[in-house]
Parts: sequence; structure tokens; C-alpha cells
Amino acid sequence: MEITPVSATQPFQQVAKIQVRLCRIWKTKYQNDENEVKSVDCVMVDVQGTGIRAMIELRIEPLFMPKLIPSTFYEIQEIVAVRNRKFNIVVSHEAMLEFRRNIKVKENEYDGPAMPIHFFNFIKYENIAASNDGQLKDVIEYLEGIQQVQRHSCKRNQIEDKMEFILMDDRKNKARVTLWASYVRTFDQQILQAQSHPIIVVFTSVKPTDFQGGNIPSLNNSNSTMILFNPEIRLVAHYKQIFSSSTGIKILPSLPSPNAGVGGIQHLQKKSLEELLLLNPNDNQV
Repeated sequence: MEITPVSATQPFQQVAKIQVRLCRIWKTKYQNDENEVKSVDCVMVDVQGTGIRAMIELRIEPLFMPKLIPSTFYEIQEIVAVRNRKFNIVVSHEAMLEFRRNIKVKENEYDGPAMPIHFFNFIKYENIAASNDGQLKDVIEYLEGIQQVQRHSCKRNQIEDKMEFILMDDRKNKARVTLWASYVRTFDQQILQAQSHPIIVVFTSVKPTDFQGGNIPSLNNSNSTMILFNPEIRLVAHYKQIFSSSTGIKILPSLPSPNAGVGGIQHLQKKSLEELLLLNPNDNQV
């Protein structure tokens, strides 16, 4: 059975056989309900270095999750290709793959040419503000500091958590990534203590936001964002050399916030979580 390259995969076809490495896998949750999982998603890459997104519906998740391990090489037969999404695109490809109950997934030993372990869609600093093409972006930066959890007013009398990461690229340009809601509550800061310095961080699937000329570029998490510290890619060594004199990260205190509860923030404009993810955090702090 002939192997189909990922680059040749088209929407609305059943792919007889592909051979790919699983790069990362995550559970996509509904934007307004952090306890309800929408689907299981993953990014895969083939020997040509072409990436593609795949989705597993929850009803068949138990059939495949025990088999799927990041960095592992797989042969997958009879998987279905559908049209990729128009917005919040994780991987730039015309198609995405859907796991169905009857497909065959087999772990293989790989002994061919050097093959990527990760697949990223990195955006350059100068392109952050201009990026409004519906695609989510990945960033790799030196982690300069973290601003601790703050509170932000939302619609329906909700107050959401936010947490900001101060980053620097390899030309010492600063940027900021803001985590919202469940991403803040599930982030374990103890992970940072186990990292070697300087800490280089990759944020996947983030959304560039508008920012004014005097502010640094800003990005927000999406419901597909993952955070990788010091991943095993060549760019990390490049960044570690540039920031080799770093001995730690700055922990910045939270900005003063109103008392807990709705009463202290009634003067603020209420926003939904979807609207919050499009805000520039520099201009919207409590």
C-alpha cells in the first residue's frame, strides 16, 4: 500500500496510509466551560517535514488515547481528511485529519532520514501586529519575567484570572503572552524551578492582538495553546547562547485589583471571554 505524503493530503478523501510522528497532543475545551472537553487534537509531521492537525472525537477517544504518545512514529491507515478550519488554524494546511472508529494505528520503529520531533509555526517579532489571517501562531522566546495572577471583569458578573509572561526574542525585542481563565488556574509554577537557566519557552497556538505604538506586541492563549519549556529543538541552543548570562526570571507582583466580588468592579466594562482573548493586556488591566 502506497504511503501518501502529508503535503499531498486533500480534503474529502480517505487516506490509505500515512507515516507520521506525533508531535503534540492536547484536549480542546469549550471556551466558556473549562470542565467540558470538546475534542482531543494533535499535530503530526511526516518525513518531509510537513505538518497536519488531526482530531479525535470524544466518543472514540478511549480507542486511541492509550496508543498515542508524543515523539512516537506511527503508520495510520484509512484515516479521513476533511477541510481545515477557517479560523483559529493550528497548522497551515488545506486539510486536517479525523480519526474514525475503523482506522488502524500502528506504532513503528523509524530508521529513515532525520525526522522532526516537533512541528511549529513560529512568527517573527515584526510580524506579530500584522498577523490577522485566522491562523494561530507559535512563538519561541527567552522568558524574562512573569507577572502574577490578576483579575479581570467579564460579562455575566464573572471575574477571570489572567497571568502575563514577559518575553524577549533573539534581538532583545520584548513581547508579552497572556494566559486567561483555566490556563492560569492549571499552570504549575513549580515546573519553572526544575528548568535550567536561561529558560526558553515555546507557546503554541497563540493569538496576536492589536497594540498601540507605545506598547510591546501582545498575544493571548487560545484553547489549543501548549507551553513547552526548553524543548529539544535547535533554536533553543541559539537562544541559550544569547541569554547565557541569565540567572533567573523576574517575578513581578500583581497590579492592585479591586476587592473580590462584583461590587468593586461595576465601573468596568464587562466583556465575554471571547472578547477578552482579543484584548491587548497592556491596555486592559484592573
